Amino acid sequence: MNKIQECSQLCRLTIDEFLSGANIMSISGYFFKLTSPFSIRILFKDWFPSRKLCFGAWILFNFASCANLVAGTSLQDGSVSGRLVNQQGAPIDYGTIVLKNAVDSTVVKITLSSGDGTFIFKPVKNGSYLISAQVLGYIQFKTSTIVVSGSQHAVILQDFVLVASKTTELKQVNIVSQTPFIERTADMTTVNIQNSILSEGASMLEVIEKLPGVLISPEGQVILNGNPQVNVYIDGRPTRLSGQELTNFLTGLASSNIQKVEILSKPSAKYEAAGSGGIINIVRKKGKKTGLNGTLNGSYSQGRYSKSNGGSAVNFKNDIINLSVSENYTYNKGFRSSVAMTNFLNAGSLQSTLGSQNNHVRIYKTHTPSIAVDVYLAPKTTLTIAGNGEFQTFDNESNSNSQLNSQNQSNKNFSFLNISRDVLAYYSSNAHLLHQVDTAGQELSFDFDFLNYHTDAHQDIFNKQVQSELPNTNTNILLNQNRELSVISIKGDYILPIKKIFTIELGLKSSRASSKTDSRYFEMLAQGAVKDNTLSNNFNYTESINAGYVNMKKAVRKLDIQLGIRAENTNGKGEEVLSNENFERNYFQLFPSAFFTFNVNKKNRLTLNLSRRVDRPAYSSLNPLLRFINTTTYLQGNAYLKPQNSYNAEVGYSYKNSLFMTVGYSRTTNFMTNWVFANPESYITVSQPINIESSTSLNVDLSYSKKINFFWFTNNNFMTFYPTFKGKIDGFAITNPKRLSSYMNSSNTITISTTYSAELGFLYIPNYQDGAYNYEPTYNLSFGLKRSIFDNKGSISVNVNDVLRSQGYTSNIITSTLDDTWKVKNDTRILRLNLSYRFGKSQSKPVKKVSGAEEEKKRSISN
Repeated sequence: MNKIQECSQLCRLTIDEFLSGANIMSISGYFFKLTSPFSIRILFKDWFPSRKLCFGAWILFNFASCANLVAGTSLQDGSVSGRLVNQQGAPIDYGTIVLKNAVDSTVVKITLSSGDGTFIFKPVKNGSYLISAQVLGYIQFKTSTIVVSGSQHAVILQDFVLVASKTTELKQVNIVSQTPFIERTADMTTVNIQNSILSEGASMLEVIEKLPGVLISPEGQVILNGNPQVNVYIDGRPTRLSGQELTNFLTGLASSNIQKVEILSKPSAKYEAAGSGGIINIVRKKGKKTGLNGTLNGSYSQGRYSKSNGGSAVNFKNDIINLSVSENYTYNKGFRSSVAMTNFLNAGSLQSTLGSQNNHVRIYKTHTPSIAVDVYLAPKTTLTIAGNGEFQTFDNESNSNSQLNSQNQSNKNFSFLNISRDVLAYYSSNAHLLHQVDTAGQELSFDFDFLNYHTDAHQDIFNKQVQSELPNTNTNILLNQNRELSVISIKGDYILPIKKIFTIELGLKSSRASSKTDSRYFEMLAQGAVKDNTLSNNFNYTESINAGYVNMKKAVRKLDIQLGIRAENTNGKGEEVLSNENFERNYFQLFPSAFFTFNVNKKNRLTLNLSRRVDRPAYSSLNPLLRFINTTTYLQGNAYLKPQNSYNAEVGYSYKNSLFMTVGYSRTTNFMTNWVFANPESYITVSQPINIESSTSLNVDLSYSKKINFFWFTNNNFMTFYPTFKGKIDGFAITNPKRLSSYMNSSNTITISTTYSAELGFLYIPNYQDGAYNYEPTYNLSFGLKRSIFDNKGSISVNVNDVLRSQGYTSNIITSTLDDTWKVKNDTRILRLNLSYRFGKSQSKPVKKVSGAEEEKKRSISN
């Protein structure tokens, strides 16, 4: 009962503070306590031991808290309402009504009249006001002073009778506007995937692969402009996932609830220094329209196996709140096959060859709920509380048959079966407070973020070895693994324009990440399960990062300058409990950046970007646990893996905002790459991340986006890159590629009629090198057709991905002890049928914008 009483007291204190007019910072402090998942877990753990139920309780609790806040607002302040009519008494809809302060005529609120001509301003504080109403074709209407007080709390005005102006009546014009599929600015590329037919019904992993300059490796690693060190964000916040965890997350995330993807290849000092390859920010849809609106969507796909997804999103917006709730479910059954050929070498001569055929059947079942609410505390102050979740079961059945041909021993056959189930739970919550100090652009914002990723994994592994003239060897191994990653961060940003001369941006951030992995291997014997401590491990890693930045922007005639520096102090500690091994990482680094934009004229623009960035090892990459791929192939982390630092420069040119060309160069020290270590005697290979001395990369990127005519919009991206590597492992030097690699991505949208449209996409992934790995080229041809239905409120589309079933991956690595080649083929040729329907109002209110920070515009609060 003590917990309940404490929480009730905190709730009452928060409401009392708000009703008594307390300052925003004290209120937000109570809200952080109320809405933190820690409070929910502490309060409800006796009744809700399940993480999913805890997350659901957290969503309801956030919503209830916001409802209390809204209730408190409406109890204190009054309202002003009225109606617009013409001289004949007919209502006038979508007229612009402005509420001003009677003392200094400053604008307090702006609203539109509804279909019956009515309007309302709520909440309105006690005071004196003026109102004006303006509608095209009518003379502006103005009122005398209106007083809102305790005795006259709700002011209802007489009808505003608008008089028609003596202007020429305009003929009706239908304007059809659509945001371009791809938009480019000096520092960012925006891909509006909601306008892409080929993206409908696809997972975000498939969508990301078709983004300009993006590659997905056979292991699911995201590569941008030839650089694998890419950070993936959701609504402006890092997911903190990598490797297989990120692959699973993006596979379960449906594109139907995603508005756009932003690509920042060279982020400024405002952003975290991690990610030399850049940032890919996935922005969810968020309603802008007043009233109740929503969407329903469903998709059925057929490849080797059937797949489906469906969901809904509901949004309600008025002058007080903007509430968005969505839920999507995805069922994805896929197939992956691979053929591996490993030649074991001794002093350059062939000793034995191991060939294997591997098949994987993977089933993803994923729920992705989300909730977000903007509370307009004041005309210039907004509090946003948001929560996103992904709950997934991942079933995988892998089987492998291998044959060893040896010059020194008799041949061997291996069979491998791995039946596994992973139960994943990912949820994140955020409280964001934005206060616009004045109309000059001065802003203050605070963020509190929490995310948790939890995995329960179970693998049942069967190995069988057959060798002539010897008895068969059979083993059965069971792996139970529990992994939890939690991250807490708090951040504050301040923007100060100084007399229209330059703008200063300041910020502080502190975050703490905790990763815990408990892996228990058991050998299944006749007498029962026996734990294998040589394979098991219990690995914990914590990392704290404290950062601050200063950014300055200044315009000098045609030249825009942005100079910044970011300081980060990193403290990491790893512990392997079973072996009692520990390590620490403590370092302080500075990350300067400089951006110059020279506007030659209206058609031509030049840019120069310089920056220094860091890439820290993924938490899972530091764990030395051995993980099975098949009988003779393992993955293993490296506790001694160091962070890498990169120095980046990019020169760009754009013409008419349609043609873009950039030349980029980067140099990376302590370059992180994967290496395969082989034991020719046991025929075991282990893939492990390592550091080599350095790497450089030179790339030239040419992009052309333009609406050719009234029905054809084309977007084309062509990139050539050349990486070099310097380093030796076991005395073996990594060789550099002997030729350039060229990448191409083309998307063409055709408007056939007012109801029909089509899209054709082509992706060519070149031969390229990533450290010691070499990849052969591959390509993908896709097309789609879409028809608008229900008076443009709905649509039906069909698309086919990888029509020629040509996309696959072939990789090769050569070391002093092996020559290893893998050929991978996924279930990529997929036919999809998609349906969507939008309900609610079709008109959007214009929103009064004072001024905003660039980073906050990229977040969900402004979408």
